[in-house]
Amino acid sequence: MANKFEELGQKYGLTAAVAIGRLVWLIPTPEGMTIVQHKLLTIFTAAVVLWITIGVNVIGMFS
Repeated sequence: MANKFEELGQKYGLTAAVAIGRLVWLIPTPEGMTIVQHKLLTIFTAAVVLWITIGVNVIGMFS
């Protein structure tokens, strides 16, 4: 089961992170939130999706 999830995450994780990041970017900025905070929320959301799906092999980048 873990291997299947890792395969799907590596295959579609980056695409999912970009898509979800764009969705967060396109929602209207809530009242009381600055545009900088909204951008930070977008980046954080995409990073969490990448982390969960193992969309980017971080260890392989530095070796």
